[in-house]
Order: sequence, then C-alpha cells, then structure tokens
Amino acid sequence: MKELCLLRHAKSSWDYRDLGDHERPLKGRGRRDSQLLGQALAIEFDAIHASTAVRAQSTISIVMKARGLDPEKLTSTEDLYTFD
Repeated sequence: MKELCLLRHAKSSWDYRDLGDHERPLKGRGRRDSQLLGQALAIEFDAIHASTAVRAQSTISIVMKARGLDPEKLTSTEDLYTFD
C-alpha cells in the first residue's frame, strides 16, 4: 500500500522585505530543523514532489541530503506553490 507524506517548509525568514513571497529563504532555525527532520524520518520515498518556492526547495534539499536520498526522486512543480 502506498503512503502519502505531506511536509510543510521549515521556518522561513522575513528579514528580506524586498523579496517576493516565492523567493523567501529559510531562517537559520529552519535550516537546522530541516536537518533534524531529515535525520529523524524513518520512511522511504518512491517519489518527492515539491513547490518551486525557495523555502520549499531548501527544506526538501536539506531533508533529502540528511536522508541520503537520490536527487532524481525530486520533481519541482510551480503548481504546488499556490495549488491553483
């Protein structure tokens, strides 16, 4: 049976007021939490789909690296940013 795991991006930064919402990066805390989450996850992934937002891409990249996951499993999709 397949399982669906939904993951929201880690804590983002509001320090860069001139950036649009799509370009907001992670805070230091978000980067640290992403690393911890990647180390704690005990599930395997057949496929990973992520928003193209900078904070989502950063979160999933850190999680995948911590888990030793193949970057080929990641599909980035603009539609996941707004769900329009």
